[in-house]
Amino acid sequence: MYVIMNLIISSFPLQMEALPMLSPRQMAELMVVPLPRLPPKAEVVDRVFDYLMTLDPMEGTLLSVLDHLVQFSHDMGMDCETYQIIVQKLYEMLWSVPRVMEPHIWAAIHNLRQPAYCSLPVYDECPVILVNESRICDGVNSSELQRHLVVGHVPCGYTLAEYACAQLSGFTAQHLTHLLVCKLSSNMTYSRETWKLLLTKTSAVLDEALIMVSHVVSNMSDPVAGVSVSNVLDVLWDMRLRQLSPEQWRDTTLVTALLDGGLRFLPFTSGRFLHCLSGKNLSCETYQQILRAFVHQFFYMEMPHRRMVVESFIVPYLQSNYSEHACVRNDSYYWLQNNFGPFSVFLDLGSLFDLNMAFDPLAVLDLLSPKQTAELMVLPLPHPQGKDEVINRVLDHLLESPVERNLPEVLIHVIVLSRQLEVPCEFYQAIIPRLRGSLTSVPGDLEPIIRSAVEELLLLTPIDCAVSPPLQCPTTQVNESRICEGVNSNALQSYLAAGVGDPCNISLEQYACAQLTGFTAQHLAQLLVCKLSSNMTYSRETWKLLLTKTSAVLDDALIMVAHVVSNMSLTVMGPSVTPVLDVLGELRLDLISDMLWKDISFISALFGDGLRPFLSSASGSLLQCVSGKNLTCQTFQHIVSEFSHQFDHMREEQAEEVLRFFILPFLSRNSSDSGCISNNSMAWLLDNYGRFSVLVPLKSLFDLNKDFDPLAVLDLLSPKQTAELMVLPLPHPQGKDEVINRVLDHLLESPVEQNLPEVLYHVVLLSRQNPEAKRIVDVSTRRSGANHQWICGRTTHCEVLLPVTLPTQCPTTPVNESRICEDINSNALQSYLAAGLVPCNISLEQYACAQLTGFTAQHLAQLLVCKLSSNMTYSRETWKLLLTKTSAVLDDALIMVSHVVSNMSLTVMGPSVTPVLDVLGELRLDLISDMLWKDISFISALFGDGLRPFLSSASGSLLQCVSGKNLTCQTFQHIVSEFSHQFDHMREEQAEEVLKFFILPFLSRNSSDSGCISNNSMAWLLNNYGRFSVLVPLKSLFDLNKDFDPVCVFSVIQSLLSQHADFDSLQVHTGI
Repeated sequence: MYVIMNLIISSFPLQMEALPMLSPRQMAELMVVPLPRLPPKAEVVDRVFDYLMTLDPMEGTLLSVLDHLVQFSHDMGMDCETYQIIVQKLYEMLWSVPRVMEPHIWAAIHNLRQPAYCSLPVYDECPVILVNESRICDGVNSSELQRHLVVGHVPCGYTLAEYACAQLSGFTAQHLTHLLVCKLSSNMTYSRETWKLLLTKTSAVLDEALIMVSHVVSNMSDPVAGVSVSNVLDVLWDMRLRQLSPEQWRDTTLVTALLDGGLRFLPFTSGRFLHCLSGKNLSCETYQQILRAFVHQFFYMEMPHRRMVVESFIVPYLQSNYSEHACVRNDSYYWLQNNFGPFSVFLDLGSLFDLNMAFDPLAVLDLLSPKQTAELMVLPLPHPQGKDEVINRVLDHLLESPVERNLPEVLIHVIVLSRQLEVPCEFYQAIIPRLRGSLTSVPGDLEPIIRSAVEELLLLTPIDCAVSPPLQCPTTQVNESRICEGVNSNALQSYLAAGVGDPCNISLEQYACAQLTGFTAQHLAQLLVCKLSSNMTYSRETWKLLLTKTSAVLDDALIMVAHVVSNMSLTVMGPSVTPVLDVLGELRLDLISDMLWKDISFISALFGDGLRPFLSSASGSLLQCVSGKNLTCQTFQHIVSEFSHQFDHMREEQAEEVLRFFILPFLSRNSSDSGCISNNSMAWLLDNYGRFSVLVPLKSLFDLNKDFDPLAVLDLLSPKQTAELMVLPLPHPQGKDEVINRVLDHLLESPVEQNLPEVLYHVVLLSRQNPEAKRIVDVSTRRSGANHQWICGRTTHCEVLLPVTLPTQCPTTPVNESRICEDINSNALQSYLAAGLVPCNISLEQYACAQLTGFTAQHLAQLLVCKLSSNMTYSRETWKLLLTKTSAVLDDALIMVSHVVSNMSLTVMGPSVTPVLDVLGELRLDLISDMLWKDISFISALFGDGLRPFLSSASGSLLQCVSGKNLTCQTFQHIVSEFSHQFDHMREEQAEEVLKFFILPFLSRNSSDSGCISNNSMAWLLNNYGRFSVLVPLKSLFDLNKDFDPVCVFSVIQSLLSQHADFDSLQVHTGI
């Protein structure tokens, strides 16, 4: 969204002093968005970039504007003219920005999305460097230097400008060589213009000097790295390389000679030099010669410069007509090496395919970076092989030498890309089984990395994508020699021989590497409880070694652990629980026969007596393994019930894994009883999902059971599922209105207990994508005022549900005095009141429940100022009870509060202001007749004298209520002005609510004077929007007023801004 007032202030005309008011995003919008009545686009772009060039480039505004320009070009596109103007301006800027900014300018040029059928105009991308000797030499005195030059000395301590402005007769190639080496090795920065003046004066000896410099530099251990090197190269381009004919650029001998002279300087070429070079008439052979020179200097280049070589030289040349279709050869390896060298890693694979449709990345796997290798497996690239074959061949390559070929880093990029993109199911179905299969063959230290990658990919798999479960539970390779190397178990062995209780402070490795003869089930149970309750982490391999050695007593030990945990109400939650359960899967679950997986007694004992304490930490791979076993619906449902017992001990991600990797795969399998369907929706949901049912999207439940009736299980649905039932187009037999009514009936019976606010939150989120939300509002607004308040007053996002039928009454709060005053003792307060005192430290409930005879307007005003300025929170119901009892003095009290706040410059901002204003809406605003809402004197007194201190905290429901009253344009505009007075005291969200719930609904209503249109755009904007106009998108203003003229608005605001005018002076100026 762009801010209208700032946009207007900055655009008509585009004054340099006004541009600082715009954010970087708004400046980019100003150049891209097709707004009416702007000056010509070229003028807008020039003015904005001219302003940006006055700022410190390191301050960041220019970079941010460039980022937004690129983003807009992709998100909303640009028309051809705008694209051409912006790119041409960026090219021009390259000659004046500091070198540190060049890569960013070039990146913007390359990343801007070019509109279809739009070409850049032909213009000189490499303009001549203009030299103004008078300007350069103004104030420069070279007389002292001249005396040194006469005797043949070239002192390094004099500035370059002093040399450039001196009389250089007799200046030899050797002199120039000495000066070049001196200045190019220093940290001093000299402009291109100064260098060109110097080298022009010494042009006769320049070529010889360059050869000498090359020889000197070649004998230096480090390259010449001064900040002026790139400027000198730009000047040499201007003076020498520009003069080469097209035929000379194709002459390999000449190009070789040029490179020999300047090889050591290549790490410092500027972006403009590279771009000019890419546009020359190079043949593939001379291009590749130049590239090889850059390759020789690759390790001397900083990372940004390497990227600039790719973006400003390699890619532009290969995209040009000179390159004979990107110098394509049939051999992909040859093509990549000769045309990119080590720079190839800076391109994504999609760009390589764009340059060479015959490119085969499978033939160059050794040359790809880890990120490119991941792209090859994940992205939908145009390789002729199917995705299965690509993934298999890539993994074959990586697994031959997984460490040297960076398998871990490749997997990191695979996961990152999978998170960023909507990867098709086929990818997961191909890569996950293959990675699982590699676990038995990779080095031991890579096994946890691959296992973790499999777990991550399983989590990213689409919920309806069936990945083949492993044929066996995961298998951990154990190398006892490696585990026990350097482990000394002698001390432990002594404890065990003496029958001493197992010490908990001895490491697991010492147990796993000990001789465990005589180790009983009790010993093992004691050790498991100790280690699994600690924060120590042990590898899956170490656990498997230990549990394999103690396999004979393992089953009894697990039962003992389960009893200990149950009897002592312990929760086993240490970091080793997951690997232990994985190992148990290997040692026990994978040995169970198909028949036993169908035996309910066996499954009950296994998961109830043995594994229950560990289930809250089951890994995704183990869950998927169990899901693929030969379970019946009965044994499956029993396992679900065991996991449900552990639901409260699970992290949310863990609970989702149980659903994704165990429950859904089993219920989705292709079998005669798939879905384990039953006629009773409640029984079906509880038996098959248990407590995990709250995590399932309703659509998935319908997909699995077409007879599922969510209205029969409303008590089991989560707030999100309840919202889905109302909003989404689900296949329930009842009409949508009936569904919404029945759901709301259910929620409103007990709105707090049924989580109505959270349901509404999810309704808002879902309704942003679904038009069915309108029905919810249509139904809800036919209900009582109290219910409407719940549905639309308790969420600040109700505007998302628009169009909303405006309520005919303000929300009504029911008051139950007996409930409020239960256990409230107002006796002490009553004594104060009898003496005419109103203590501030007594709770509001005591006041509301007291006998308030004799309570004056002054008393009430004093109480309001006290309570509304505090941080105490009181309910709307309590406030309504108090203000109902004091209704007779309420109006006078409000006027007093308004005067106190105004005279003492107070701001009433406590958390109770909003409920008080809502109550005032009920007790006063809803009683006002239609005629009085049209009476400007009455409205002025009401909002100016009575309500003004509270307006900065008006709720969305009250604003919407007032917007629907019988206001005229005049009374509406007066209320807008009152809200504008409070603008500086509002949070940004509150100001947006005034706009969304009061201003826009009123101006959009269907009436004879909708929009409150006037001929004067300035008056129309300020009268109807006040200070909230800064929040309105420009398009909305034109939608409401087709004659709106922002130019007229600007002419007034600009003059007032120059005088630092405030909003009140704007009103005076426009006659408001």
